[in-house]
Amino acid sequence: MNSETRQRRRQAAWATFEDVLNKPDLVRAIQILENNYQYDGVSVLIQYISEVCTQFELPEQTRKSLHAKYYTLFNGEGSLPEDPLHFVDELEAHAKKRQEAEHLAQQKLQQAQRQKQEQAKQERLKLAKARKQTLEEKIRKETEKKILEEVDKKHREEAEKREREAAQIRAKEEAERKAQKEIERKKREEEERLARIPAANKVFMHVLSTLMAFFEHEPDTLKVAFLELCSQLASNEKALKGAHEKIGSFWESEIPSTGWAETLEESELPALTHVLYLGFCEAIGPVEADRLFHGAIQLCKDQLPEARAFPPSKLL
Repeated sequence: MNSETRQRRRQAAWATFEDVLNKPDLVRAIQILENNYQYDGVSVLIQYISEVCTQFELPEQTRKSLHAKYYTLFNGEGSLPEDPLHFVDELEAHAKKRQEAEHLAQQKLQQAQRQKQEQAKQERLKLAKARKQTLEEKIRKETEKKILEEVDKKHREEAEKREREAAQIRAKEEAERKAQKEIERKKREEEERLARIPAANKVFMHVLSTLMAFFEHEPDTLKVAFLELCSQLASNEKALKGAHEKIGSFWESEIPSTGWAETLEESELPALTHVLYLGFCEAIGPVEADRLFHGAIQLCKDQLPEARAFPPSKLL
């Protein structure tokens, strides 16, 4: 691009923006043109005007009119001002002088700071020397004192350690005594609770545990179906009318227990055993159910002392 075209671009840019920018911003706009957009291409000038509008936050409507104004001026319609390049040169010269002045001031400030730091350093060395002499004497005196204090401290710590160890041993022994008492108390309470359970209920619970052990090696679906059937049968059993609340959790539990049977009435046990028998007959067949029940009753006779007071056969 020749120098004449470059000059005309600067003149057109100055005339385009002089109504919307102050003089310092106009100079900056010319600098942007010189630094980034002085090469061929229409799109370059569009980008230039857009960048100036964006940088100086000119409204959108103004941007459109500025594009048209620039092309009108650049193409020779309307008078153009003198080349504003000298404004840019003046601004750069002024900036250079200001930079040199700031640099000189910075050098003077740094020199003054170094002198001040050197003076402070000498003062610190002088003060440190005096302190060192004082501290050496103080350290010499305190060293002997610290040695004696350390020996005394060590003796105290050893005595405290022995006392803590003795206290820990006493606390451990006391905790063990309390734990043993608690175990014995719970054992007595459990023995008393079991003693209060009638022989008939203990026999039923033993037989029930043996029967339910059958499902340990069977699919879960078989146990679920068995419990659902027993629940339906029990709901229609008149003899179990008063026991529905007690035995309801047994039918619904994923891992059935026998503790709920401790408070059943003796008259309810045969009816409930009958329900279980019908459930097993349906689940595994009458022959297997008979074999399972007779095995559970025989095991109860062999293992449970209460079976002598309440024969398991009474459940059938």
